[in-house]
Amino acid sequence: MESQLEEFFAKEGSIGVILAIGPEGARFKDIEPQMVVSHDTISKRLDEARNIDLVILEPASGIGTTVTNTLTEAGKVCYSGMVELGLDEAHTEYVNTVRKYNNLSEEYADKAGDKREWFDWFVESDALDNSLLDNAKTGIFQRNAPGMILPEPLQDALSQGSIEPLLTSESDDIDILLWKFGSVEILFFRQIIT
Repeated sequence: MESQLEEFFAKEGSIGVILAIGPEGARFKDIEPQMVVSHDTISKRLDEARNIDLVILEPASGIGTTVTNTLTEAGKVCYSGMVELGLDEAHTEYVNTVRKYNNLSEEYADKAGDKREWFDWFVESDALDNSLLDNAKTGIFQRNAPGMILPEPLQDALSQGSIEPLLTSESDDIDILLWKFGSVEILFFRQIIT
């Protein structure tokens, strides 16, 4: 049978709550930014930590009815063990990595939601190499998609030796180039532009 501590620390956010409170104590609003779990999960973990005597609530001095979560002696022992293992640094790195991932995912989703903006970003990024035209001229496109009629902007790009027609084409043309191709053509298009 699991002990109360083992059961508590097996739950998501429990270690982070103890680390966020630390030996100085912390109000909820100071704990939340140090966590990557929901507001409700933090509340539940704080309640559970109080129920097993790892955390107590103390009035914050001089701040009216505001309370501070403070580690009990047992909570401080747990905290010290976490620091000894390096969990404090690992938790900080984890939170920063998750935030970075979430921010980048959100940025990508925003760009992908606007096909024109996504295409402009894609073309300006390192994802697009000047080999687009070289590869298309050598017949890679026709080998990968035999008999396919090239969209007009791609034909123009090939004939002009410039990707400018792809950048200035209407969004419907970009839609054709990026979103309406079958899987083989999308894979091919990625090969051309990388």
